[in-house]
Amino acid sequence: MPPFNRFPLGRAGDWRRIKVIGVILSGLVVIVGLIAAIIHSHERKEATRQANIEEEASKHRITESEIDLIDLRLDPPQFPSNFAGFYLTGRIRNRAAHNRTLNSITLTVLLREKEGSQDILGQQTVQIRVEVPPHQTRAIHQTIYFDNPPQVRQFAWTYAITEIRGGAGDWVTPTPSPKP
Repeated sequence: MPPFNRFPLGRAGDWRRIKVIGVILSGLVVIVGLIAAIIHSHERKEATRQANIEEEASKHRITESEIDLIDLRLDPPQFPSNFAGFYLTGRIRNRAAHNRTLNSITLTVLLREKEGSQDILGQQTVQIRVEVPPHQTRAIHQTIYFDNPPQVRQFAWTYAITEIRGGAGDWVTPTPSPKP
């Protein structure tokens, strides 16, 4: 017999061995796939856990005393109009220590008919996303939609800061370039 044909596959036992080897290899592929899925699931859970930790930490990096809200105004829609959005404008200053960048601030805004009135015409919580590096000021422009607000020409409004989010202390204050 020629050397390349030493193991003829003509016998039934040979085919059974090949079939068993194929089943074993298929099982190994399935096991490797399951292990990969378990590892991926664990990595995804860990990434979610880390994101949750970072999100919670961002709420405690900058305090209300390190933020200045300057010249805040709440302007009503122009009447007559079907547009119910009020315009909140002003500036926000970040005086945070430790080089923390302000990422967002959340306000609860109360709309009243007049100053001192107990009747609340509208209440809305609004998150203002604004990147303010330390020791800098940025303008803010936000539209606030109150649910079914009455059309009023005069009103009073108040706000309360309910959340401040700040980034990690990775901001570097730029060095002024030397003048020639």
